Amino acid sequence: MSRPSFSIGIEEEYQTIDPETRDLRSHIQSEILPKAKLATMDRAKPELHQAVVEVGTKLCRDIDEAREDILDLRRQMITLTSEGGMLLAAASTHPFAHWTEQDIHPDERYKQVVEDLQLVARANLVFGWVFAGHQLGAATAAFGAGLSRTVLATYLPAFFAAGALCLLAAGLALLLGRRGGGAARATAMATATASRNTQAGS
Repeated sequence: MSRPSFSIGIEEEYQTIDPETRDLRSHIQSEILPKAKLATMDRAKPELHQAVVEVGTKLCRDIDEAREDILDLRRQMITLTSEGGMLLAAASTHPFAHWTEQDIHPDERYKQVVEDLQLVARANLVFGWVFAGHQLGAATAAFGAGLSRTVLATYLPAFFAAGALCLLAAGLALLLGRRGGGAARATAMATATASRNTQAGS
């Protein structure tokens, strides 16, 4: 029986920064995104806020191929951003930019997201997520979110379900950690008792 073939891909989100104020700045007027789409074969995309650009590798066979691809994307994005008179930054959030001052990207999909989630969407000024999953899990999540959007016209149930599953996973991790620690302590105590009994018998 042959081993299953897995693929890997990486997504990164970058901040577009004003070189003088170091504040977040919209990339719309500089036309960085259209140039990036052309240069990266449509692997650069907008995000909800105008000061965010997302890139994604192609589906790669292994981590070495993914690393090579993401480094190439970074180089291209840094060059294009510099040519557009801005800086590119990669960090989980900005140290002083306020979400109330950020413009939303002019796209119907993002308009609908903001309409559905309101403050939750606008305040979500973060620049990166880490996801780990397997094929069945990813397929289930994608199907569930799509079904929610089709039937209920909102992604909210999918977001709530994801949050609930995160809490459940965290609780299980804590529970297993405590049980594992208790088992380890019991084993150590049993070993020490056996050692003392052996010494007493001798």
